[in-house]
Amino acid sequence: MPIFTKMKGSLMIGFMRFFKSLKNEKLDAYLNDEDRQLLKERLLLSSWYPGGTARHIIKALFEVAGQGNPENSRSWGKFSAHEIIPTTYKNFLKPGDPFESLKSFRRIFLTFVDMEGLKVAEEKPGSGKIYILDPGDDPIIVPFAYMMAGFIEGLLELAGAKEINCAVKREPFAGKNAYLIQTTYQAKKQ
Repeated sequence: MPIFTKMKGSLMIGFMRFFKSLKNEKLDAYLNDEDRQLLKERLLLSSWYPGGTARHIIKALFEVAGQGNPENSRSWGKFSAHEIIPTTYKNFLKPGDPFESLKSFRRIFLTFVDMEGLKVAEEKPGSGKIYILDPGDDPIIVPFAYMMAGFIEGLLELAGAKEINCAVKREPFAGKNAYLIQTTYQAKKQ
């Protein structure tokens, strides 16, 4: 079972733009005909697109461009947050209030990914725990978890937090395999 089944154009466009910019022949081996056709189309920000294409692109980027290093996925997630939140999703950002911004993370993320396995276990000023349930057979779970950690870091930076730390580790949630993103941060002094 995949982590997610659909992805909104607002996020998919960024994936595809980065994928196309690399011009690496090795990347094409990860795609099927449907993926290649979608790469030729003009995507709409508010439309939903097949999660399979997004997963193929994420896997290709992780293994080829990112050389299998999860920290590269984290950097990409952080960049995506800085690119998407101030424009398309600015209503979820609470400048000067990292806690309220982090509380909106689940709503933000679920506006552009159709995903049931995202669980917020703790939200309090200065910290949060977010779990991604591991379906066990989706090869992008690790890069996706690190990408989400980077996205959270970017969100918190935009909200004015400092000393941000988003640790990713494998930890069960409600008896199921999962990846935990444990977040700590300091709010800027006013």
